[in-house]
Amino acid sequence: MKYTAYLFRFFLSVFLFLAVFSLINCSSSQEMPACSVTVDETSNGREITLKTGAVLCIKLQAQPSTGYLWMTGSRNIALKEIGKPRMIPGKTSKDRVLGGVEHQITHYEAVKAGSENLELHYRRPWDKKAAPAKTFKLKITVQ
Repeated sequence: MKYTAYLFRFFLSVFLFLAVFSLINCSSSQEMPACSVTVDETSNGREITLKTGAVLCIKLQAQPSTGYLWMTGSRNIALKEIGKPRMIPGKTSKDRVLGGVEHQITHYEAVKAGSENLELHYRRPWDKKAAPAKTFKLKITVQ
């Protein structure tokens, strides 16, 4: 009888844990809006024109297992970052190993007319004094 009660408690605990984990996981996944304009490394230094309400997606190569991530380095008034950046694994098996290349996609919404420089820094979040390993810049005009 004790053994049956023990098994019942064990399976009930596992079930409750999985139920809570699923609820947390479902509530944290945020559906991102469709991209109006998508840019990558080849757009570094270019000028981009957006209409108010448009969504700019920036897709840059990253290696998060090394601690490096792309982070917004400039203060933005015309653009608002939407949600948290997403990571997409590389397409080749060589990229899908620890230390492999992934793509970080950051979403921005054009919220106010004006011009500004958008800068992203490739750095380790905890090493704020170190210079960025890479910098990505865009000149943004929102109409």
